[in-house]
Amino acid sequence: MSKDLSHMLGTDSKGAATNRGWIYDYRQIVEWAVLLHLITQKEYATDTLFLFDGLLRTKVFFPGIFPKIQERIAQKIEK
Repeated sequence: MSKDLSHMLGTDSKGAATNRGWIYDYRQIVEWAVLLHLITQKEYATDTLFLFDGLLRTKVFFPGIFPKIQERIAQKIEK
């Protein structure tokens, strides 16, 4: 759930976004989710190169979330 991932996707008591840039932050979270899925859940017949258009860091996740993502990617690379 988004409230467990990021403080950037909060809403007020009326359900309105509290962050004007929420769509950009949501896009970053979805991009990381897709990248994580492609790397960790799919099997590839040969060596595969993944490209990410942007910085390999982000501040949209709560502390502790991004290191878990990095760890899962590193585990799959080692495998």
